[in-house]
Amino acid sequence: MKNEEKKSVEGSGLKTFVPYLLIVIVSCGMSFYYLLCNPDFLLIFDDSYITLKFAAHFFDFRGITYDGSSYLTGATSPLHIILVALFGLFLKMEIASLAIGIIFFIFSSLIVYSWTFKIYNDNRVALVAGIVMSTNGWLIYDSLNGLETTTFICFSLLTFYSFYCFPSKPFYILPLLLSILTRPEGWFIMCSLWGWQIVQFILQRDKKILKDLLLSIVIFSLAIIPYLLLYLYSTGSPLPSTALAKAVFFAESDFPLSIKFKFLKDGITFF
Repeated sequence: MKNEEKKSVEGSGLKTFVPYLLIVIVSCGMSFYYLLCNPDFLLIFDDSYITLKFAAHFFDFRGITYDGSSYLTGATSPLHIILVALFGLFLKMEIASLAIGIIFFIFSSLIVYSWTFKIYNDNRVALVAGIVMSTNGWLIYDSLNGLETTTFICFSLLTFYSFYCFPSKPFYILPLLLSILTRPEGWFIMCSLWGWQIVQFILQRDKKILKDLLLSIVIFSLAIIPYLLLYLYSTGSPLPSTALAKAVFFAESDFPLSIKFKFLKDGITFF
């Protein structure tokens, strides 16, 4: 009887492991298939090579600098730069950048599978979601372009997954911080999650929701404020200068409120 129970547990564990393994194999296979068309491992954006320049200087000048004198200026994704620099200790910089893109692409597919399974409790539905994610051409393209796209996608998914699975715990704060360190758009994720909690509190009048929100805000603030102050000291802006430059370039700050609202409405519609 004990042997049968042991075999049953082992069989159950194997069934749980197989979908993850399958998604990893498919994600890796698709990435390497696309790389066959790029045998020289060339990166397609100039921003990708700018990132490599930052990464190459990280250990030489002990910081995030492009020219060795100005720190943080022009760096949109400090976390991605640090990761490329670390991988670059063992690999050629271009290959290190591609490896990071593929790794976070794989983890993104695995998170989609896990999150879908958590929602529907159906392994087949979750597996379809994971396979669709791991065979999406645009995502594979993003994973191989040398930028921080799949890194940001992975941390964003992990933020929402943690928020969904542990609604009364501030576990989501860590991936939220990592997403902000990867792309400034992570701030929008923060606003969406906290906005949702505020709406829930207004509708339910549950003090526990408010307590959880305030705890999350305190933890988040203690962690993010040093980062903002460092950026402010180094660049004169608490956010990456590239984000501010885009706003100025497109003159978004001068648009009438009605136009801004229209852009927001169109964005929500497309989303």
